Amino acid sequence: MKTTKIYWKMILLAPCMLILGGCDLQGPGENEINGAHHPLDSLPDGFVSKEDLGQAVSVMNARMENTPGKKLVVEGFIGGRAKPFAKGFALFILGDESLETCDELPDDHCPTPWDACCEDKDKILAGTLSVQILDENASLKRMIGSLEGIQGLQAGSKIKILCEVDKESIPDSMLVNARQIQIF
Repeated sequence: MKTTKIYWKMILLAPCMLILGGCDLQGPGENEINGAHHPLDSLPDGFVSKEDLGQAVSVMNARMENTPGKKLVVEGFIGGRAKPFAKGFALFILGDESLETCDELPDDHCPTPWDACCEDKDKILAGTLSVQILDENASLKRMIGSLEGIQGLQAGSKIKILCEVDKESIPDSMLVNARQIQIF
């Protein structure tokens, strides 16, 4: 099935994106046109809120529970690389709070404070997971731009995600399906 191939490509490419992604000079807003998002780049009302989703586990602890179908609430930050949002899909990288981001360094020279480019690559891989949002057909939601800026989602945002581990998730690259997102 063609969509299965897309999932595998995304899962297998996520670690590569993390390894290759470093400090970047381009900031947020790449999917905005004159300050507005494309109408197809939307989420259901209430999908992202400030309402507490309850007790959460860290990204590192979630990775230990990487069992397809497992329901979790995971807490972390959108980041771990310069561009954590995938273009063309409702997908982003969630980083563990233990990752040292560039803004925590004394001589911060990086314009992307959510980036962990100075962190060890293996620690980044172990401390991140991919979050996707599915459409009404249970396929990865396609977008014109990305999720960046939609309902307040921004690189560096601290969030909780009510999610389920995707059936295509593998030990080296965890993939979860978001059901709801809480922004702090």
